[in-house]
Amino acid sequence: MTNRMQSEMEEADILQEIRDAGLNLGMPAGGYSDRILKRLQEEARNKRLKLPGKVRRPLFARRMIAVTVASAMLCAGIVGSGFVSPVMAAALRNIPVVGGLFQDVGKSGLKKASEAGLTTVPEQQDAQDEITITISEVAYDGIRLSMAIEREGAEGLNMVNRDRVEEHPAKGYLGYPEMYLGDTKIGYRTRTLNEIASTDQAGKVGFSDKILIAEFENLSRTDGGDIPDDFEMRVLIPVTGIEQPYEFVIPVKKMLNGITLSPEKSQSNDEFAYTVQKVILTPAMTKLIVDTKGFAPDAGPLPKGHKLSAVHFEIINEQGEGVEQEYTTFEHGLPPVMSHSEETYAPFDQRPKKLIIKPYAFIIGSDWLPVLDENGNDSKVYYDDLELKIDVKL
Repeated sequence: MTNRMQSEMEEADILQEIRDAGLNLGMPAGGYSDRILKRLQEEARNKRLKLPGKVRRPLFARRMIAVTVASAMLCAGIVGSGFVSPVMAAALRNIPVVGGLFQDVGKSGLKKASEAGLTTVPEQQDAQDEITITISEVAYDGIRLSMAIEREGAEGLNMVNRDRVEEHPAKGYLGYPEMYLGDTKIGYRTRTLNEIASTDQAGKVGFSDKILIAEFENLSRTDGGDIPDDFEMRVLIPVTGIEQPYEFVIPVKKMLNGITLSPEKSQSNDEFAYTVQKVILTPAMTKLIVDTKGFAPDAGPLPKGHKLSAVHFEIINEQGEGVEQEYTTFEHGLPPVMSHSEETYAPFDQRPKKLIIKPYAFIIGSDWLPVLDENGNDSKVYYDDLELKIDVKL
C-alpha cells in the first residue's frame, strides 16, 4: 500500500481503510462504507447537471469512487484522525472534493458560503411522470433562504413560465415552493425564482433548462413562533402538468456570526437626505436598509438628453475595500421623492471594523440606462459631503 500511487488504489483497498477507520472511530462495522457504496450507486444512476455551452470531461468509475470517498471521509473527520494510512490521507487530500452547485451558479455570497462549508447539500430527489426534481443545495443566513433546484426530463423548456401562459402551459414549469416546519407553514416577505443565464453551443445567450435558485427573505411562522437555527423543512414544489407537487424534507442550518447594526444615522444637504436604519452582515451577504428623501443633488451641466438617476449607495470598509451590489434598478421617469429600500451586496471577506456609506448617482441617457465613460464603465457622480461612517460594534 505504501508504494502505490493514488491512481493505482483499488476500490477494495479504499473501502477496507474506511471500514478500519470507522471501527476505530466507533462507527458500526460496514455501516459507513455501505452508505458510501449506496451513494456511489446513486451517483452512477443520476445524470448530473450539464449547463449548455460547457463541456465536462467524463470521469472514470475509479475517479468517482475516490472523489466520493474523499468527500465522505473529510466530512466525517476521518482524514487527519490518525486512523488511515499516511499514503491514503495524502491521496485523499490531493483529490478535489466536489462542491455544491452554488459554487458554479450562485451569487458571489452563495459561492463563498458554499466554499466555506456553510451550506447543506441534501440532494433530495422526487420523480413523477418522467420529470425529476432535485433540491441540491440550501443556504440560510437568518435573513435569506436559498435553494438550488435541478430539473431533468424537460430539456429545452425554461425553468419558469416567463411568458405567463395561463391556459394549458407546457409540462415542466416550476412554481414557487411552499415550505413547512412540521405542520406549520413558513411565510416570507419576498420571494424570487432566479433563472441561470447560459449559452448554447452556438453562443446564443439564454437561460438554463436544468437549474434555478429559489430565494426567500425574512422567514416567519404562520403560528407566530420562532424559526429555529437548525431544523428540518418540508418543501412542496408545484410543476405544471403534474397533478401532485413534488415533496422533499431537507435539513436547514443557519449560518453563524451574522450581526445586525441599527445605527439610525443620517446625512443630508439642501437637496437630499438619507437615514441608514440597519446594516446586516452575514457570511452570505451585506444588506443596507435606508430611507431617502429628495433627488440626486445637482452635479453641474450634463450633456443634452442626460439626467441623474436616483441616489444609490456603495459600501466600503476601513481599508477602502468595497462589496459588489447584487443588482441595481433604474426608473423610467423621475425617481420617487421619498423611498424606503433594502439594498443587497456581496459579503465582506472579513468582518469590517468600520463601514463607509458612499452615495452616488448614475448619469442616465435617453434609453434610461447609465451612460458609459471612456473606459466602458457606468458613469457616476459621487457626493463626498454625504458620506456616512458607521462603527461595527458587537
